[in-house]
Amino acid sequence: MFKELLTKNNTQIPLFWAEFNEQLYKKYGKENSCVIKYNPLFKDDSHIESTLRDLVDYIRNNYDMYQL
Repeated sequence: MFKELLTKNNTQIPLFWAEFNEQLYKKYGKENSCVIKYNPLFKDDSHIESTLRDLVDYIRNNYDMYQL
């Protein structure tokens, strides 16, 4: 079911997605409040991992997480 939500007609696989957890954000703040999942093709690419971390930090710092 999750695969069907993230794909278009089960033909396209997402490159990455981020899950922001409101309960963890309220309890611990910015740290450990988000899980980034990405395509296995990027498993050993440290540049993509750091870029995704920077993207999540940018979202957390510039958007009100309580309105999302």
